[in-house]
Amino acid sequence: MACLRARAASTYGASSWTLGPLPIGLALGELGHDLGREQLEALTDVIVAILAACLGPRNGGGGDGGYGSARSEMTAQRIVKRPLVLRRAYVRQVDALQLVVVASNSSLARLREIVAIGRRYDQFAQNNPSQAILQIAELNEPGLQENAWDLQWVPSVLRAKIARVSSALVLELCGTPGDPQHDPAMMDVAMRAAILAACIVGHSYGVALDIPTRPLEGHLEVLARLLHRLTRENPEELEILGNAHATPLTSSQLPIAACLPPRVRDRLIGLVQFIAADSEILRPRIGAVVLVVGAVAAETFDSLNIPETAFGLK
Repeated sequence: MACLRARAASTYGASSWTLGPLPIGLALGELGHDLGREQLEALTDVIVAILAACLGPRNGGGGDGGYGSARSEMTAQRIVKRPLVLRRAYVRQVDALQLVVVASNSSLARLREIVAIGRRYDQFAQNNPSQAILQIAELNEPGLQENAWDLQWVPSVLRAKIARVSSALVLELCGTPGDPQHDPAMMDVAMRAAILAACIVGHSYGVALDIPTRPLEGHLEVLARLLHRLTRENPEELEILGNAHATPLTSSQLPIAACLPPRVRDRLIGLVQFIAADSEILRPRIGAVVLVVGAVAAETFDSLNIPETAFGLK
């Protein structure tokens, strides 16, 4: 795997393989956690408290519901005694809401960019099939040499775009040779996750998978067993996991998951849980690979629900 970056750079050009950092986004309501609503509700609480303090007790007022009630007076006194705390709370809520909108918009824009990269290479492969086959074979060579993974298992209708996007994502997430953050062991794990995600999506849309049934060596045998289990023996397993474990996704994964077609969303969320359930360190990177590659694969068959901006705000 150490030579993957060099081969990719020599074949496609180093700049074309750089996608930049993955997006940080917003937790969405349909996945069980509406962060935007929480921020707005908290901001509303602050504003109500401000109004209570500013209005003050009503002269001669009385009764439980009036401004002169004991509850209102206590609220006003508490707010007046702590103006700095109130101001800081207000500023925190406004800043948090702005960060949510900006981060989510950045995440959505990034997903569109990655999908477009896959489309462009897929078009290149259709126009130059012989050249694309050679490039993908060169990219696939380290996985075959180490019995670690095999991109040829990805359905042919998806193979070109998945090879292009997954390899770039893996290099980005795992670092390049010479980088202090370089993690060659993680590169194999992430490539296997990408292949699993693409095959799961293809299977969800009725594409036949050509997974070897003969005995294999190393991690190829494990990968083949997993694919047989998750697509033929127990295809409902991932969907059950996804339904049960949507909320543990990280903030960078939730907006991507929300854009996925319903047919594959739960299965891909379940795949993240299946691979990295017990690892807080592994889950963010595996989740990014599975969901982004899953989105690239799914848009071949279905539309992605990517809004132009979060909440209609820019």
